[in-house]
Amino acid sequence: MSAGATHEPHAPSSATPTRPLRIACLASGGGTTVMNLADRIQRGELPAEIVLVAATRPGVPALSKAAARGIPTAEVLPSGASGDTGASRPARADGARFDHELADRLDAALRAARPDLICLCGYLRLFRVGEWAGRVINIHPGPLPRFGGKGMYGIRVHRAVLDAGLRETACCVHLVDDEYDHGPVLASRGVPIRLDDTAASLDERVRDAERELLPETLRRIATGALTLPGARLS
Repeated sequence: MSAGATHEPHAPSSATPTRPLRIACLASGGGTTVMNLADRIQRGELPAEIVLVAATRPGVPALSKAAARGIPTAEVLPSGASGDTGASRPARADGARFDHELADRLDAALRAARPDLICLCGYLRLFRVGEWAGRVINIHPGPLPRFGGKGMYGIRVHRAVLDAGLRETACCVHLVDDEYDHGPVLASRGVPIRLDDTAASLDERVRDAERELLPETLRRIATGALTLPGARLS
């Protein structure tokens, strides 16, 4: 999928004592991941700044939580969100329809924020990478690529892992491309599976691991210890 725009985005760079990494977060839910990052930044554990929290569905709690902390927000909704059937949207190869008009407006909101990096924080819509290639990361609650793809999120991942009889699962931070959970894995953290685990109990422990893995990965990117494949570093 192409961006359909010629605008040159803000070039990513490593954080310095006077130049924190500028992060834009996309969210679809309660904002737990975003608030975790905000807490780490406030405590001085992550040399970064959240320059935008954006959502593409109405009433996402992550936006109100971010706004309460003085973080800029943007609600970018599909045209005719209450009744749009998507009939006018071009179909992708898998038969689904992608809202390029919405993606254009989301790109505009992101450009205005001038992020170095975009972080998908529980964002469930497929993101059009386009001009942001090499600068978008996502955290996924299961081992990739085996337990990723369309529809594989949240508790569904943990059910699939348990059904597979694994002894250990993992959360992963990966680079985002134009397919669900498809880009290269940048970092992962293993979580042992207990004999009495349910999907709910496993979900709780994986969330604990995610709370550590994502800020640590962002810290490594901010300090230059981890270079994103394809990113244009200044």
